Amino acid sequence: MRLVGAKQGPRVITIRDSALADRLPVQTPMNLTGMRREQATACKRCGSAIEEVLFTTGGADGSPALWAERPIAVDGFRCTKCGNAMLPRFLEPAEVTALANEGKQHAEAGRLDEAELAFRRVCNSWPGFAPARVNLATLYGARLEAEENGEDRPAVIKRYLDTRAVHLKDALRGDKPPLPLIAGMIIRDLLRSEAEREALELVDELSRSPELSEPDRQPLADLRRFIQFRFDLYERGTKLLNRRIKIHGAPWTPPDDGVRRQMQQGVEFLLRHQRANPSSWQALWVAGKGLQALGDENRAAQELGRAFAIAPTQPDVGREYALTLISLQRFAEAEEICRAASAAAPNDGTLLANLALALLLNKKVEEAESTVQRAVSMDRSDTITAALAQRIVDVRQGRRPQPQTLDELERN
Repeated sequence: MRLVGAKQGPRVITIRDSALADRLPVQTPMNLTGMRREQATACKRCGSAIEEVLFTTGGADGSPALWAERPIAVDGFRCTKCGNAMLPRFLEPAEVTALANEGKQHAEAGRLDEAELAFRRVCNSWPGFAPARVNLATLYGARLEAEENGEDRPAVIKRYLDTRAVHLKDALRGDKPPLPLIAGMIIRDLLRSEAEREALELVDELSRSPELSEPDRQPLADLRRFIQFRFDLYERGTKLLNRRIKIHGAPWTPPDDGVRRQMQQGVEFLLRHQRANPSSWQALWVAGKGLQALGDENRAAQELGRAFAIAPTQPDVGREYALTLISLQRFAEAEEICRAASAAAPNDGTLLANLALALLLNKKVEEAESTVQRAVSMDRSDTITAALAQRIVDVRQGRRPQPQTLDELERN
């Protein structure tokens, strides 16, 4: 529990009694300024020597349950004779910098309790210091994400959101707050609670502030658009589906029941965003791939088809839509999509190979052969296309039977 880079730190007084913890502040008021070292010369009660101390319910000797309920971490002074406590202590700038760095190191390593202790020490000593409040609110964002991906307890999620709200609102009133950053964090939390109107009102209120700097005006305008099109849902949806969708040729692990629930929620977030922002083919593409990974090929084709209708010139959209249609044995539709996708990106050999595959399964073997040879000539190192070309030749020459499905082609 020493300061990073310091040889000595305050004496740690660990509080394990809840009644005593109730007498100490979790957060000192915004207008409170503690004593500095040069001001703390002796005990105000008995005149004896005093020492620097850290009062906390956390740390290695603390009670995890009490720390979760009352996360106290406040520096102060204590009389060595009568035990009189004076707090908070005004941490010196070098100490604040060291604690901020220490907290960030712990947070990056996933040691959230240790990070919170460091950040709370700064917040209690410098309650009006906006960056410290932002650090603590960001930490609670990490706690929130871990809870949603873990036990997902509503009461705990609410407590984390409430804690973030307190520190972000105080940060807005603090010293030189990073306005767009803080506003963005508050707005995301409001939207998580479906308080869209309140989020818009906050942006409008901040935009009317006479103290608003010119560089902050555009970010606030961007936040208003973020709310209107519910880009928070896109962020949350893609995060839930990231690394869980199936990409052809890449390794993939089938989801268990817990992951499936998260993926289903991610799909719903993306479709809600797309309803607010009808031009978002990206949301439909990711949602379609998510549905495919969930085993719902028909719905996947539906959403990928909607994405293709919006963005027919995007190669990945046409590619994934066509391959989904092929897996559903809708070969005529797949051929049509492959032709359109290849025409939009004529230098993409993989799209031409997909067209050859659709033609083969649609029993147009000669055209499939000429098409796949063009794809091979575009990239001689593509072993997958070369293998497809050989199979098409084998079908034309009678060495392989005409495949009726993609699975049958791969088995043969």
